Amino acid sequence: MKTYDITLLLSSELTEEQANTTFQEQLSSLQEQGGILHKQEIKGKRRLAYPVKKQRNAHLAQVSVSCSPEAIQTTRDTIKNHAHVLRFLVAVANRPDPAPRARRESPKETPRERVEIADIDKKLEEIFKEA
Repeated sequence: MKTYDITLLLSSELTEEQANTTFQEQLSSLQEQGGILHKQEIKGKRRLAYPVKKQRNAHLAQVSVSCSPEAIQTTRDTIKNHAHVLRFLVAVANRPDPAPRARRESPKETPRERVEIADIDKKLEEIFKEA
């Protein structure tokens, strides 16, 4: 089973309660197909950067779920045909690699020798006398 992140933009014509009900319907269909919900939240009504299906606002809902690819395909088809879903995104969640990679050590710098200004002046005088 893979872990997927699903994001939905629900119509702004819905009330908070209706948006929550629509979202829960989608989640229940996922659970019926053997999906395991990890994280779910409705982030509320948001203003969109550009109109989607002639709407400037939408309810944003996100869920993280582990399920089979067949179940996610069925869910995509269900979401696509739902009248109140403006846009949706289903993405495979990238989880960190369980075995950490060995880090390369950065080369250590050698400590620099401190030079006094008087020594620099002497060196400059020697250089200009030779020229």
